Amino acid sequence: MLYYKLRNGKIATESTLHDAFEICTGNTYDFDMNAYLKWLYPLLGNSIIKVMHEEEGGIEDLIRGGLFA
Repeated sequence: MLYYKLRNGKIATESTLHDAFEICTGNTYDFDMNAYLKWLYPLLGNSIIKVMHEEEGGIEDLIRGGLFA
């Protein structure tokens, strides 16, 4: 699973972004991956400042710290 560090310091999960995409566009991630990527890429570097894999250290600390969006 991927985790996204947001500009406001909170963390969003991959599934949270999938849900946001569906709410914003009416499409599902599984149905139209190209549309999802076109929606996601402008967020990288703006709202999303870091992408972390679950195997990257510190994710558990972020969860315990209540930083999830």
